[in-house]
Amino acid sequence: MKKELSSIDLSYVLKELDVLINSRVDKVFNIGKKEVLIQFYVSGRGKYILRILPNFIYLTSSKKIAETPSGFCMFLRKYLNNVRLRKISQINSERVVEFLFESKEGNLILIAEFFSKGNIILCDKNYKIINLLERQRWKDRELKQGIKYKQPKSKINFFSIKEKEFRDTLKSDKILVKKLAVDVSLGGVYAEEVCLLSNIDKNKKELSSEELKRILSAIKKILNKKISPLIVFERDDIIDVIPFDLQFYKDFEKKKFKSYNDALDFVLSKESGIETKKTEKYEKQIKKLDIIIENQRKHIVEIEKDIKDESEKAECIYQNYNIISEILYEMNKAKEKLSWDEIKKRLKGHKTIKEINVKDKKVVLELK
Repeated sequence: MKKELSSIDLSYVLKELDVLINSRVDKVFNIGKKEVLIQFYVSGRGKYILRILPNFIYLTSSKKIAETPSGFCMFLRKYLNNVRLRKISQINSERVVEFLFESKEGNLILIAEFFSKGNIILCDKNYKIINLLERQRWKDRELKQGIKYKQPKSKINFFSIKEKEFRDTLKSDKILVKKLAVDVSLGGVYAEEVCLLSNIDKNKKELSSEELKRILSAIKKILNKKISPLIVFERDDIIDVIPFDLQFYKDFEKKKFKSYNDALDFVLSKESGIETKKTEKYEKQIKKLDIIIENQRKHIVEIEKDIKDESEKAECIYQNYNIISEILYEMNKAKEKLSWDEIKKRLKGHKTIKEINVKDKKVVLELK
């Protein structure tokens, strides 16, 4: 099984996280020191748990939480509990995700990095680092509390790459598949897939303009694929989790999943040895409550309609009070001498009395 999400994998995970937009953070947990679980409440749908690991992110159906929350977890609870998630975005084609939260005190930005050792950084609206999971330092970049967050230097953004920039990127002396995997940051599997889709020898070093266009076209095709998640097997061992079928895996056994997040959850929760505290019990309770709430909403609508109808009737009666009083007086007087059948015959064609129900002894009026 792969050890990390590629930039393309990450982009497809995020497409399925739209369900979390405008949801509210319910609680924050941690598993060990480097894994964070953020539980969101989505109105009308219930709770969703987002698991953030050093090299993976996905929605999980289960959780195992540390008996004692870490200091960083407690810090995130303080700042994120009950705030609204307004936006999720991937930074260029880097393995970096930004979560924009809206709170009464002002916007907050949570940044998750999924390369190297991984990291989770909480910033204010101006990207000043409030706190982070782990202080890190590179030759040209540092992450620590109190300084402004600096994005990793991008090699290339293949989500919006132009032909000239792409040509310049592929000028190295490496073979094509390595250029695509490393220099363009597609990763090994998608680099192989691009070579297959463009029908170009992966070991080539020099490319013609026509071949370059075919490669660009193949990359765009991959980036616009419809999600159809699969787990890939080789001799009963899981070797990959992919958001859609690939020619590279055409001869391998595969298993379909409803969503890419579900597929990742199935594999990674199992691999990590999480004997989870299933949320199914709570989800069932939530669904029951949601049904009750929905029924109550419908009942309220019906009551409001009844109130409106009855109010209109009352207004009509009020406006026609004199006519109704006169009819009631004449009916009561007629009942002293005539039967209901006789009254019905005599009042046939009356301009206000629409119907006389002899059986129930009721009179229906048509008022304007």
